[in-house]
Amino acid sequence: MGLPTKENNYYPPAELNLVNFRLYGKCRDPKIDNAIFFPKKTDSNEKYQADVRAAKAVCRECVVIDLCGEAGTIGKEDGIWGGLTKEERRQLGRITKINRR
Repeated sequence: MGLPTKENNYYPPAELNLVNFRLYGKCRDPKIDNAIFFPKKTDSNEKYQADVRAAKAVCRECVVIDLCGEAGTIGKEDGIWGGLTKEERRQLGRITKINRR
């Protein structure tokens, strides 16, 4: 059956958590170069932006995008998590903290 995707209408079990969600991530597809999820700011801006766009495109098709994004807010995770860059997750965290007050 392969990896779960929105296209094949296969969704992971309900008991997913911040540890086991990774088993269902579209980023685990061996056809995908995982380097795109960790773009280097030392690369040219064009390459960096291309990698970010490619990673976000994969994330948009992933059934565990929400859990992945949440996992990316724990600690100081680099890379693209849940379709968001580290800077975007940091910004979202600030907005969430302000809304909780």
